[in-house]
Amino acid sequence: MPTTISIRTEEHATATRRLFARYVDTNLSAVLIVIPVCLAAMFGFLPSSPPFWISVVVTVGCSMLIAAQQAVFGNSAGKYIAGIKAMPTQPRERDLSFFVEREFKVLILGQAFGLQVASLVAGLVSLYFLRRDGITHYDRNLSSVIRCSHDRRRLFWLIPIFAPSVAVTIAVLNALSSLPIQV
Repeated sequence: MPTTISIRTEEHATATRRLFARYVDTNLSAVLIVIPVCLAAMFGFLPSSPPFWISVVVTVGCSMLIAAQQAVFGNSAGKYIAGIKAMPTQPRERDLSFFVEREFKVLILGQAFGLQVASLVAGLVSLYFLRRDGITHYDRNLSSVIRCSHDRRRLFWLIPIFAPSVAVTIAVLNALSSLPIQV
């Protein structure tokens, strides 16, 4: 995936772009984390543990994978497609430590660690600060900002990212429709 997109340094990313990028990143990383975890559990490589700890491992794994994508490729898949990029506002390197710190601040402050009601409240608080100040409270604490691009070529990457998901959904629905219904 190419990482060269022109970023307008004076323009902040909208809440819609940020949410779309988070949706793509979370779903893509969840697939890459959950499949190996499920295979390991199926073949008995994982000790039996409560579902809570499995969800914590998957959530932390997803955040680490998104941070690693940004450190290695310069941007994550979701941010590239949405045309946004996380940039430090202070003189700081865009390295793995910066992205790990940012992802965990987003996870804890912006998503309340994925807890249902708390995540909704955290999202509304983030939206309030984004609308009021043009920057979220966790980006302000980290001295980073999300900038955006209007380059439409990046939208091509929606096809290879979502095509497997659509194909699997169609296959599952097709398989479910062929099952006999017992009343």
